[in-house]
Amino acid sequence: MVYLLNTAVRDEISLMIPRFWGRDGRIDLENLADYYKAQVIYVKFKESGLDGAVQKIENPIDQAYKIAISRDIPETRSRFTLAHEIGHIISDKCGSKSSDAFRQNNLIKDTEQILYRGSGDNNLAEMEANEIAAQLLMPAVLVKQYKEVHNIADEKISKLLGVSTQALVVRLANLGL
Repeated sequence: MVYLLNTAVRDEISLMIPRFWGRDGRIDLENLADYYKAQVIYVKFKESGLDGAVQKIENPIDQAYKIAISRDIPETRSRFTLAHEIGHIISDKCGSKSSDAFRQNNLIKDTEQILYRGSGDNNLAEMEANEIAAQLLMPAVLVKQYKEVHNIADEKISKLLGVSTQALVVRLANLGL
């Protein structure tokens, strides 16, 4: 199911993709996180099944964020989780769904169940963060070019973009490919 992003979020993504697209053919998530004043740390969570979390830190000068990513997950899932947490930040900056979640407790925790199955009360914020992550990691124009123009196999596209084949298959379905 495709989650339709609001105009401010779509505009923000369209500005960030070319700005942070790396020479390796992937978005540079670490530099993108820096742009949003988000410190990224890789940790071993005590809480079972937790893949990532993002915390909003309010201070008198500016907003900042701290992102924690599990170091016990595969690289492709780690990249998706980091992009997902950045998605919450973009949503917050644009006054969209994650803003409400941050207002409630300044912390959003994401488990595999939430990231990949979209369950829970925070469903709209999670769906939105998943869609932002998908658009950042697998831009539609690039994915369509790989599939329709170059006829590249899914496994190869997923390797090129640094995502799991499962994430790519969902993106392809959402793009109608």
